[in-house]
Amino acid sequence: MITGARCNGGVVSRSYLFAMVILHLLIRAFFRRVEVDGVENVPQSRGGLFVAWHPNGLIDPALILAQLPGRVSFGARHGLFDIPVLGSVMRALGTVPIYRACDNPGNTTNRRQANRTSLDALAERIVGGSFSALFPEGLSHDAPHLMELKTGAARLYYRARQLEAECGDTDTPPVIVPVGLYYDHKHAFRSRALVRFHPALTLPAELDVSPSPVESEERFLERAPGSGRGTAFFAIPTRPRLPRSWTVYGDTIPTSAR
Repeated sequence: MITGARCNGGVVSRSYLFAMVILHLLIRAFFRRVEVDGVENVPQSRGGLFVAWHPNGLIDPALILAQLPGRVSFGARHGLFDIPVLGSVMRALGTVPIYRACDNPGNTTNRRQANRTSLDALAERIVGGSFSALFPEGLSHDAPHLMELKTGAARLYYRARQLEAECGDTDTPPVIVPVGLYYDHKHAFRSRALVRFHPALTLPAELDVSPSPVESEERFLERAPGSGRGTAFFAIPTRPRLPRSWTVYGDTIPTSAR
């Protein structure tokens, strides 16, 4: 049986507030302007999951964090926590380590257990009314198409629904909000960026379900629609369709520019 869900929100620490001030200053210093669209699509009455494509490394989560008044907790590659200063800032922001198979080819059992603990931490924050965020591709890249999606985002979403069921709340499940991130010249100092929060996804009936509080992840994946582990989870998109160009700052920016 899965236990340990927190049925109320967490307290924002002073270290988090201080880290957010530093983050805002860095974003303002690097970018000439950041345009934000669709903030009204982020619900205030419940928590949820942000999913986004990942074109610009550490800048991507920084942009999302800096554009919202509420708290957002990210999952990030565990090796980043070992970098001086950066690791301290990430911990202050409540970032949770994710252990990728390509970085940890050794003990698979230990890695999976560590990831379950990390996903539990992110899911509990969703249950508490906050938002968590993952980049389902698992890596930052310049390709004009999505890389293979990992199942972590879907596992996190259903874990949050399972914890909410333990809390007795099945009427207002968490939402999944896709986030678009666009850069005119992503490596250029004083460049411009666009952050778009899209409407929450409407899941088909066969995916709009909550695992039983006593159901293991393995059992739920086995009975999920599709064949085998995680097939159904690829129904969760990370890059919604956009027009061929996007007008912002008075300019027309091709959607291929990142």
